Amino acid sequence: MKSDYLTAFQEYTKHYNTNDAKVHLKIVHTYHVAEVMEEICRRRKIQGRLADLAWLCALFHDIGRFEQLRRYGTFSDGTSIDHAALGCQILQEEAFLCRLPRQDQELILTAIRNHNQYAIETGLSDEAQTLCHLIRDADKCDIFRVFATDDLNDVTGCSEDEAAAQTISPLVAQAVFSHRCVRRDERRTGLDFWVSFLGFFFDMAYPESIAIAREQGYYRIPFDRTHFLREDTAALIARLLQETEQYCKSRLAILPDPR
Repeated sequence: MKSDYLTAFQEYTKHYNTNDAKVHLKIVHTYHVAEVMEEICRRRKIQGRLADLAWLCALFHDIGRFEQLRRYGTFSDGTSIDHAALGCQILQEEAFLCRLPRQDQELILTAIRNHNQYAIETGLSDEAQTLCHLIRDADKCDIFRVFATDDLNDVTGCSEDEAAAQTISPLVAQAVFSHRCVRRDERRTGLDFWVSFLGFFFDMAYPESIAIAREQGYYRIPFDRTHFLREDTAALIARLLQETEQYCKSRLAILPDPR
């Protein structure tokens, strides 16, 4: 099954300029999210049909990004279009999921529609909620990698040098200390965008997902390698990282000892 859907994804992305760094970024991100999804399912002992649907959510979760970039030249949903909604439209128009039962198609579309929202919509079935949680967690895990390894201008619209001279808005810092995600409209600076990634941990549904992100360690790399020009900003970042890591430790305490 997977090979057929991988081929369909690859054929679709050939319609776009794969030499463009932003297009390449999203292709690579897709493959990594699919790998993370498999690992989360393995650790949570999710198998069979539900694991297959979760993997398809991972493969197609950002299918709307390519057309978004072509039309608007940006990955910013706020200044262009909701890429998740656009992705669902493309999946239906291109009949990517047509071989699946209608119920399974709807589950995948629901998960993709919700993967980038501040919160999951209410009233969903247990299966739909599970798929929403899985794709949101897997996506966040790999966004940390993108944050650490790709061009920060492409990822956040703010270079390392620019962020080094900036400050963190009070509402953004307070969100982390309150253990919640940062809202888009609370961000004022590029550094706020950086800090908003720490908020991902507070929205992760599964401790296994937090464990994977912690093991990878990507979430710290941009902060650790940047020399922040203001001492108060550097001190605040250290406190935000400490708060986030303490939260992670408390969530991971429920997992069995891997030894």
